[in-house]
Amino acid sequence: MNKLFTLLILCFICSCTNRASKLQEASNNSEESDKLYEELNNSTVNAEKFHELTNLTDDEISKFSDDELVDLAVELYSNVGGSAYFKEDSLKLIKALSFLNVAIEKNCKNEAAYLNKVSIHVSFSEYTKAISDIKSLFKVKGEYAEGLMYIGLLYETLNVSDSSNIFYQKALDSFNKRIKSTNNLNDKISRSILHCLLKDNNIGIDEINKIIAENPDNDFVKQIKTNVIDNFDRLKFVKEAIR
Repeated sequence: MNKLFTLLILCFICSCTNRASKLQEASNNSEESDKLYEELNNSTVNAEKFHELTNLTDDEISKFSDDELVDLAVELYSNVGGSAYFKEDSLKLIKALSFLNVAIEKNCKNEAAYLNKVSIHVSFSEYTKAISDIKSLFKVKGEYAEGLMYIGLLYETLNVSDSSNIFYQKALDSFNKRIKSTNNLNDKISRSILHCLLKDNNIGIDEINKIIAENPDNDFVKQIKTNVIDNFDRLKFVKEAIR
């Protein structure tokens, strides 16, 4: 994922992707499962380990908790070295998806499982499936601004402009509501970008200038103004955001 965009609106995906693995004990985990998980998690990241992960049987997979499965999935796809369509990497991603699907079967409210599915489907350019993943998460966690904005970007990537604008507007409304209660800086930055995505560039520029006036020593905000808001390059932004 693009680092700039991650800081703006997709930190929730990357925080799941990059979070440190933490083994959470589940009351129904067998001693055998705990031992296997510890061996996999502590071994050196290498081809042998990936081979072991990708060849786990359905029965072995079922013994892990939902959080353990998310951690193993993340370990698989965060070490993909090339295109999702390289055979070896593709197999890792497909296996990671299977781990995440089982994790959701075990716990339909596991947010990290849905968000990592989004990342993998985007890796395969399966944007419709990524949209479905986020909407499925909304059903159990409720809608939130970042997810709404990302759906808008995915629809725009699919050239479905009517749907993208609907979700940009929903995201804007959600950010407005949240800003009233939190006054969060990153939310304000995201709102200024949304104005540009909704073709209200002047409002976006006014908003970022106001943010700079309120935070004169914040170099990050100034970089957003220079690199994103000023002379907003829509195609470039959407491409980098989804990448």
